[in-house]
Amino acid sequence: MNEGLKLLQVWVPDRTSEKYLAEIQRQCVTANADPFRSKTLDWLEDVQSEFVSRQPEFDWTDWGIDPLASDESETATR
Repeated sequence: MNEGLKLLQVWVPDRTSEKYLAEIQRQCVTANADPFRSKTLDWLEDVQSEFVSRQPEFDWTDWGIDPLASDESETATR
């Protein structure tokens, strides 16, 4: 069953934790109060757009996957 697979464990925030939710709320209040908020968001959008535009197209067929095929007709050829 797990042949060719490797176990990977990742710690992620507990989104139900009161401490986590309070910290998110604090960060949102701080960010929304920033007088440069609009300029910062515009800058982030520009950087993200430039980063994404520089990425090469990913060809799923290299992995034997047709992303447009339905689950029933897809066959992996790895």
